[in-house]
Amino acid sequence: METQANFYEVTLRLQSERFDVQTLDEYHLILSVGRDAFKVCILDTNTHEIMLIEDYVFYGSPSMTEVLSVFNSIYDAHLFLKANFWKKISVIIRDEPFTLIPNEFFEEDQLGKYLRWISPIPTTHFVYTCEQPTIDAKDVFLINQELLEWLQNVAYAQKKVHFYHQSATFIEGIMNQHHLGQPLQVHIQVEKSYLLVVVKRNKVLEFCNMFHYKTAQDFIYFILLTLDELRLDPQNCQILLYGNIKQQSSIFDLLYRYTKNVQFAKEPIKNLQIGQNLEKLPHYQYFDILSAHYLL
Repeated sequence: METQANFYEVTLRLQSERFDVQTLDEYHLILSVGRDAFKVCILDTNTHEIMLIEDYVFYGSPSMTEVLSVFNSIYDAHLFLKANFWKKISVIIRDEPFTLIPNEFFEEDQLGKYLRWISPIPTTHFVYTCEQPTIDAKDVFLINQELLEWLQNVAYAQKKVHFYHQSATFIEGIMNQHHLGQPLQVHIQVEKSYLLVVVKRNKVLEFCNMFHYKTAQDFIYFILLTLDELRLDPQNCQILLYGNIKQQSSIFDLLYRYTKNVQFAKEPIKNLQIGQNLEKLPHYQYFDILSAHYLL
């Protein structure tokens, strides 16, 4: 692991031997951005191959201004991140309020109203939306204004930047997977201070929400509350874990104590090739960013 400026840590950097800086115009650059982490993924759009993964984890609770200062530092020092001739640039927004609206009820001029049902809209943020094709819906979410302007006007002023919420790529990944096993499954994306919960029954999305937590006990409370509201038996639910979690952790220990049938998602992402030198990539940890390829 690599620590820089006592502010962030590079916890992963894997690159395929076939990665070629001369063919960036054939690559899909995917950035996952939040106050907890910054992740970079590059996919070859012709072969659907993972060419590169980088993971920068932030310490403490930085403001977005502080985070942008770090982004500038990473961006300026990076060998190819600042290039403006990628085939596509996608940015996944992490840890911001969101809601899902079925397309049949969606009205473009009501974006603010949809989000006000679940969260106040600060003057520092814009309301954005992206398609959720597998469930015929829109994902409506907030983007920090400073971040949006930096990405559109500084980092990639000459390219169109596509924005998605982390929930959108997570849902698309889940709905596109086979997920052999029980017809009803609970999928949990674990992050340092929040979790995304998706409940899928056969091919139908039944539930999706985000919860913030401080302790392992908080985490378990939100899981058990969700199962109780959906009238699901914790002992009979198949629970699949993704993201920032390891088996040797208090969260996993409590989950196993209360639910039993809990495991890390091991199914390879459909239609995605593994680049050379990336064979040991822990897919479940990067499932949400890798699933952005479904939204090409």
